[in-house]
Amino acid sequence: MPPQDTARFYEWLNTRLTNKGYVEIGHMAPVDRVFLKHGALNLPYVIAIIDTAHVSNTPSEIFERIENWLSQLHGATGAACIIFLYHGTPLVTTVEEIQGIGGYVTAGAHDLRTGKHWLSNHLNWEQVIYGD
Repeated sequence: MPPQDTARFYEWLNTRLTNKGYVEIGHMAPVDRVFLKHGALNLPYVIAIIDTAHVSNTPSEIFERIENWLSQLHGATGAACIIFLYHGTPLVTTVEEIQGIGGYVTAGAHDLRTGKHWLSNHLNWEQVIYGD
């Protein structure tokens, strides 16, 4: 993916996820964008995007802040993915911290400057967000 600014990334992501049946819904700070889709068996799938330029907390602290809200969106049977946006390459320790967020949530990082991302394909999230 080529380098992008935040607005272009959100435009690209909105188009991509809309084509996959997701709808953008209301968000809660520090989350900037939230997309929801009811998949197989009507299970809710949630994708949350957080622009780290606007927050000073660590990814783990941010997750703790939004965990209950996020779990209400996807319920006991759904799943969620959080993408932390960076305006430069995040530290390896930051990426490791993000990837350590687990359970019903898969988390990854995206560098807007280089277009590189770090997201496992657990529950097919990488394919949904970045794949062909």
